[in-house]
Amino acid sequence: MKKVVKINKDKETKGVFKLAFLKIYNVIKPLIKKEFYKRWLFYIIFILACPSIIFTIKGNLSYPDGLGYFIYTKSLVMDKDIFFKNEVKDFQIDPERNVYFHFTQNGYISSPFAIGTSILWMPFFILAHLLTLLCNFFLTNIKLPSLGISYLYTLSVSLGGCFYGILALFLSLKIALRLFSSKDSFLALLSIWFASPFVYCFFYMANYSHLPDSFVIALFLLKWIESREKNGFLWWFVYGLIFGLAVLVRWQNLLFGILILIPLRIHKIFIQHLLFALGSFFAFLPQLVAWKIIYGKFILIPQGEGYMRWTHPEILKSLFSSWHGLYSWTPILIFSTLGLFLFYKRDKIISIGFLFCFLLQIYVNSCVSDWWAGVSFGARRMTSFTFVFVIGLACFLSFFKIRLKYLLVALCFLWSFTLIISMLNSPDYLGEYHSYPELIKIQIASILNIKESAQALISFSPLAKFKEYYQIDQTLLFAVKIIYYCLFVILFLLLRISYGVIMKNK
Repeated sequence: MKKVVKINKDKETKGVFKLAFLKIYNVIKPLIKKEFYKRWLFYIIFILACPSIIFTIKGNLSYPDGLGYFIYTKSLVMDKDIFFKNEVKDFQIDPERNVYFHFTQNGYISSPFAIGTSILWMPFFILAHLLTLLCNFFLTNIKLPSLGISYLYTLSVSLGGCFYGILALFLSLKIALRLFSSKDSFLALLSIWFASPFVYCFFYMANYSHLPDSFVIALFLLKWIESREKNGFLWWFVYGLIFGLAVLVRWQNLLFGILILIPLRIHKIFIQHLLFALGSFFAFLPQLVAWKIIYGKFILIPQGEGYMRWTHPEILKSLFSSWHGLYSWTPILIFSTLGLFLFYKRDKIISIGFLFCFLLQIYVNSCVSDWWAGVSFGARRMTSFTFVFVIGLACFLSFFKIRLKYLLVALCFLWSFTLIISMLNSPDYLGEYHSYPELIKIQIASILNIKESAQALISFSPLAKFKEYYQIDQTLLFAVKIIYYCLFVILFLLLRISYGVIMKNK
């Protein structure tokens, strides 16, 4: 009798486990389907990107680019002008001797940087100012500097850069999922994210213009692809505003305007282009006004005549040199470029348009006097092509069915990852020239010295940075936590709203 009871208990136990397994299976079953990636696109991107907010928590301004964009933002918000007199004093800059920030003939202090990034940073700067005022009002034992130059303000613009970088990735994956499989799209996104110049800008140079630049170009190219389905006059005016904003962020983005000359639609094309040009002019107007006030001219090259060498481009060096070459430092982009050629079979207009813009950008970047882009991880000035690189790599992965393609992607990722580890071990090597043998020695050394490489990664981790700030100032740690959590919530809400609007109009 006891034996029978024991068998029944075993059956009951098996039945419970079977029921539990079926319930769990019914929960995870939708995750296995391909539609899961499209439905949960926003959440996947956000979960992967959110650690960047902590990784860039250091928030120190990079000189001169980060400082150049920041003084525009600070002066416009706090002083309501672009004189920069207070800013150069706050950051201890001597306008009489400084190469970048010096007095002009109009008596203003020059700034050879575009104003667009500074404008896109304004919401984050204002939020940091409001948080500072609230902390000083409610917490009487804490007094944070509210003049716009404290760590809280510089941190906020770095977080703003990450915000626009996340949007660029979101738009890139959105269009990739339209054209290719979920597997190829996500692999392409992760490869470009962590094995291209984007990773350096995302985690190390968030206060440069490259992340906002990647976003506005991704938005512009997405709308260009959709322009074959849109012919409303208001839509083309807004489209022009987007293009003008892209040029406002980085002036060389003007070259993307060549895409408008490709006749996607013949009907009423003249009126559409006229409205597009009008919208572009209005969006770019702040830069024209700033140049007129500071330099006395509406159009100029603020860096000087010797900055661009139009007749002496270094195209091969820009692509293959051991000194920050596009393909030599980030070889994954070789397959992205090949994918753009393969995309010709799918859509001739988009393929030709992307390749033509790519060649123009390579030419312009190779004509710059410092074609190696100074302190950089690869060709950082090509970060604006993040959207294009994701599409190209996804096309390459979808074209070839053999598994060898995944090995190639892994090898390219390993090459760039070892360079990243080397950068963490010795940040100064990014600004120095290294031949290929020296570069390979540095990579091998970073692999062999696993202990030092691990310590470099740990020192770059969020806990190490919080510990560092805690040792410096406990008040600063509190302020960092406040700005982090507030921007985290705002970032989530904004992205969730944008995702809802996109999916509704799909």
